[in-house]
Amino acid sequence: MNSCAFAAGDLSEQQEAFAIAKSCLWEMCHSIYGKPNFVAFGTFLKACGRLDIPVAERNANIRAAFQMACEHQEANDFVFAQLRYAAPNSLYTELVTKARHPKKVLVSNINTTASKFDSRNT
Repeated sequence: MNSCAFAAGDLSEQQEAFAIAKSCLWEMCHSIYGKPNFVAFGTFLKACGRLDIPVAERNANIRAAFQMACEHQEANDFVFAQLRYAAPNSLYTELVTKARHPKKVLVSNINTTASKFDSRNT
């Protein structure tokens, strides 16, 4: 997925690289050998932020990957850094707010971890 995130080329080549990254994450999520970790989720978020894909598709995939990372308790500093890089401010705020919700805390250290990235200059 990291190679996909740094793919160069025209629009169709970048979209193909994103399709490969998405396929890799899907395969990891459905593997009998184990589930994806923070590196997989963060690297996928990096691909979302770096590759030239349609905004709606990018945002939907960012949302899905971050929610999966939270559900698997894999949202750490690396995942938050990549989320902050990849997501527009409104989506970042929405996702972090949902993850902080007091009745459904998805990440045990969400307040500490997210606060490191909340003040990013855009």
